[in-house]
Amino acid sequence: MSASDRSGNDGAVWSQPRYSVAYREARAVLNAQQQRQNNLDDKALRTARLTTIVVGSIITAAKAFDIAVMEPLGYAGICLLVVSFGTALASFGMSSPILGPGSEGLRELVREEDVWERTFLAQLEAAVAINTSQLNRCSFLLLVSDGTLFVGVIASLSAVAL
Repeated sequence: MSASDRSGNDGAVWSQPRYSVAYREARAVLNAQQQRQNNLDDKALRTARLTTIVVGSIITAAKAFDIAVMEPLGYAGICLLVVSFGTALASFGMSSPILGPGSEGLRELVREEDVWERTFLAQLEAAVAINTSQLNRCSFLLLVSDGTLFVGVIASLSAVAL
């Protein structure tokens, strides 16, 4: 078996080809998770900005044109828009994907000379699992944010139009 069969993308030589494959796959997943988190962050910030603009526009229009607002529906709409804003910010605030071992993990790798490869791959596996869980939570919060934005806009516009 040649050294190229056992090397990772960074040129490091692994003791077994399966370790090299596992490393490349784990690194690809971690990179994809980082990209997905960046996309979720971007969408969360767009949702928060849009919610701010909608709330400001509705309140300004109601005050400027002296439009009577149906109170229960108007308050419900504004509350839903506030929930949308809050969940968008919560989704953004959860963004910190793990890209590799931390300082404790590095110390562990240095201590265990014989099994460092398995330890390193186990750390990458744990990072992938944590990131997956975190991305699922962020996706759910963003879904809630988008849903409450939609319902809040409908309720607020209905309160102004009626």
